[in-house]
Amino acid sequence: MNYDTLKDQLKQAEEHNKTGRSAEAETLAKSILAEIKNGIHTIEGRAMIEQNTIHCSVLYLLTKIYWRRGNFQEALSTGQACLDLAEACAMIEIKSNTWNLLGVIHQDLSAYDEALECYQQALTGHKQFGNKSGEASALLNIGIVHQNLGSYEKTLEYFEQALAEYQRLGESGPIAIVTGNIGALYHALGIYDKALEFMEQALTAHRELGNKSVAARVRGNIGVVYKDLNANDKALECFEQALAEHEELGEKSGAAGDIVNIGIVYFNLGSYDKALEFFQKALVANKELGSKSTVALITGNIGGVYNKLGSFDKALESYEQALAVHKELGSKSLIAIVTRQIGELYANKNYKGYNPSLSEEFLNKSIEIANEIDAKAFLIESYFSLADLYEKEESWEKAYKQFKKHHEIEKEVQSEEAKKQAENMEYRRKIEESERDRQVKLARFQEQEKILLNILPAQIAERILEGEKQIADLHEHVSVFLAISLFYTVVSARFSR
Repeated sequence: MNYDTLKDQLKQAEEHNKTGRSAEAETLAKSILAEIKNGIHTIEGRAMIEQNTIHCSVLYLLTKIYWRRGNFQEALSTGQACLDLAEACAMIEIKSNTWNLLGVIHQDLSAYDEALECYQQALTGHKQFGNKSGEASALLNIGIVHQNLGSYEKTLEYFEQALAEYQRLGESGPIAIVTGNIGALYHALGIYDKALEFMEQALTAHRELGNKSVAARVRGNIGVVYKDLNANDKALECFEQALAEHEELGEKSGAAGDIVNIGIVYFNLGSYDKALEFFQKALVANKELGSKSTVALITGNIGGVYNKLGSFDKALESYEQALAVHKELGSKSLIAIVTRQIGELYANKNYKGYNPSLSEEFLNKSIEIANEIDAKAFLIESYFSLADLYEKEESWEKAYKQFKKHHEIEKEVQSEEAKKQAENMEYRRKIEESERDRQVKLARFQEQEKILLNILPAQIAERILEGEKQIADLHEHVSVFLAISLFYTVVSARFSR
């Protein structure tokens, strides 16, 4: 077994994956893995250490490839094998990187508790190994999980820590990633102008750096913002570009998400035949990926399209299929939504299966579930639909009671929404303040770097910039001690709010 050859092949596979040729990367990585396994019992000593290092690196690469192609279960099992080998061989760095990657996979599967646990393990390992860039990556990912959980204060805290570390390291790619995530935070807060501003900055940076995969994801995120702004033409353009890029890279998961979003835009535009076409494509893609929750969501969307097209039997069939999976997965919020949709369908007099009793049963069940999970937004819809049903049946007293409940909950939601908007404004202030501080610190650092490089030897200046406070170098005949008191030049800067 020629390890130099295997190393070269591994580098080639990594390059394939980096440039989006994931199929070639997977084939080459599996070939390396087979070669290692064939010779695993015939070596010892240093050769065994070298082999284990390559073995672990290949498993890590395959985990990344499977994740990017949307093969999440394969990614998790391969990642665990990588983790076990790294643990057995005391490979702290690759073990930490693997924890981080496993966290990303769990996050994509919406398993946020597992994701947080993985990222914390990664953070601990990176600190132990002294990998500052790895620490920053783990901090960023922890922030993203908190954002998904709606904990925006913690999100901002972790983003700031990650950004500060990346800026200190001067890593352009990760800085662009954090910039994009700050944009996503603004989006979550409903501050769309700032979301677009930061995402566009991130997109430009990733394109300049040649980060095709990340650029495609950011392009899709920009499309989501436009969709939420009801700028459907711009949203469609973004999703179509992202889809083309994901397909070129062979990234099935990203492409499947783009197809769903294109279907949603067509639905919003009232182009129901086109919406159905894309939802059905997305359904096939997500079945291949094994994403049961997404398959159920898309199936429900298909039911909504059939409902709009007047194909009520097909709509009911799709709703029932989606409901069965949501129940299997225990997704109560989605159970409440689809249960309401079925109730509304039975309340439609244009449907030959019009059945007020069944409609009442499903709508009341939807209200019951929404109350269990305190989902007031769902209650508003269900109470209104139930009131509408009673009105059709001329049950005026029942209709009045349900309309009254509808308006009471609606007022509560409006009050909570006003409070949320006030909180969002405070979050916005904090984020903008953080961004101003970041720009000032960056300007100061650049000025400091310029001054030190002008007055000191480059080697000494770089060591000071890396954080050394005292530099004492021992030479053969003389000891030179150099102590520098760092100073900052005040740089004025103008910022727009």
